[in-house]
Amino acid sequence: MSQVNARCFDLAYFTLGWLINHFNTQEEGAQWLKLLAAAVSGYHGKLPLTEAEKQAMIWMMLNIELLFVSYFTQKEMTEAAENAAAMVIWLWNHQKEINAVVFASV
Repeated sequence: MSQVNARCFDLAYFTLGWLINHFNTQEEGAQWLKLLAAAVSGYHGKLPLTEAEKQAMIWMMLNIELLFVSYFTQKEMTEAAENAAAMVIWLWNHQKEINAVVFASV
């Protein structure tokens, strides 16, 4: 079975998996941005990202977390939904830094 998806999905999903438990302090956020830089750089070294993919990264991250908010809300998993919503807000508030890291890492 084969699928064609946005390539930045895997990169966004991977890095968000680490962020879920590490965005509560400024120090943790800074560490995550370093992880993001390393992940983007490594990925780009093997499969170069297009300009459109780099621009889409923040939007992919926001959409992934919004899907989690919806899923957890439907399952009545309030704490998980609130945590995902908090990540959406964190991502939104840090989108300039995220974009700067994504574009600088390639």
